[in-house]
Amino acid sequence: MSFPRRGEVFWGPGKKKIRPLLVVSNDQGNRYSNDVVVIPGTTQKRDIVYPVEILVTEGFSKP
Repeated sequence: MSFPRRGEVFWGPGKKKIRPLLVVSNDQGNRYSNDVVVIPGTTQKRDIVYPVEILVTEGFSKP
């Protein structure tokens, strides 16, 4: 059976649109739990300062 792995990016529902979601929970927990911890991302750069920013320039495309 397949399960989400830490570091994978999926597209999922956000408040207003589909967003990239980075899986951060560990693989063992992902395999046996119904819950997966993700960090929502954005595809748009704004002039807002965040504590952490990760720029992804390649590796996945919008659905």
